[in-house]
Amino acid sequence: MNETLSDFAKRRLVELDAARAALESAGQVRGDGWLPIESAPKDKTLFLAATADGRIMIFSGMILDIAMGKRTPNHLQFPATHWQPLPVSPDEGMRT
Repeated sequence: MNETLSDFAKRRLVELDAARAALESAGQVRGDGWLPIESAPKDKTLFLAATADGRIMIFSGMILDIAMGKRTPNHLQFPATHWQPLPVSPDEGMRT
């Protein structure tokens, strides 16, 4: 089965929403967990970035700077307003 990039992105968003909901229900996230985009990492660290209209993508600080840049074509821009760290993977959460 060949999955299109759009289908892959939609599937990943559903998975991320489910992971966030699971963490919130487990009491591991306080509040909604979103921070102002100005405080996002500026290096290669991966994080979730969200726009005011509710779109969410995984970015690194270096790539987000490009996506929010004035020289980036409009159809490629991602005007993020908030960010939060990626959730801990199930394997990492079980290590002691």
